[in-house]
Order: sequence, then C-alpha cells, then structure tokens
Amino acid sequence: FDSHALGPTKEKRPKPKRSGPSTHLVYSDTLTKFAFVFAAMIHDVDHQGVPNTRLLLENDPIVEVHGGISVAEKHSIKVAFQT
Repeated sequence: FDSHALGPTKEKRPKPKRSGPSTHLVYSDTLTKFAFVFAAMIHDVDHQGVPNTRLLLENDPIVEVHGGISVAEKHSIKVAFQT
C-alpha cells in the first residue's frame, strides 16, 4: 500500500473564501432537492438519440407537435407528465 497518493488529502489547507452568496441553503431545501431529482429523472425521457437539429432536418413528427425550438426537451416533459 502506497500512501504517497493520499498525502495531499491529509494536509490541512484553509478553505478558499467565497466572494458571492452562499449556496448551501439551496441544498437544504426539500422542495429544491425534489426538483433536482425529478428533473434528472425526466431528462431525456423517450429521447431518440439524435440532436434537435436532426429532428428538424428529418421533419420528425414531434417537430410538428412541439414547434422548432427545444423539440426533444419539450417531448421529454410531455411524456414524463402523461399518465
């Protein structure tokens, strides 16, 4: 076992000072945590594996449904909320 690689982790270094507002409250809010997890779960639901530009070029049927902007993303949201 070579502890040489662990050397930098053992050093006590001062934490850098932040100049902006603290973001720790974002992660302590339950609703925000839920929103992060939910967004991650529905991201790319029913994704076809091609970029939006390809969907537009090929006149994919979902382009007509969702318009020409953020087609795959809008489709993912629609599919995620269908019950």
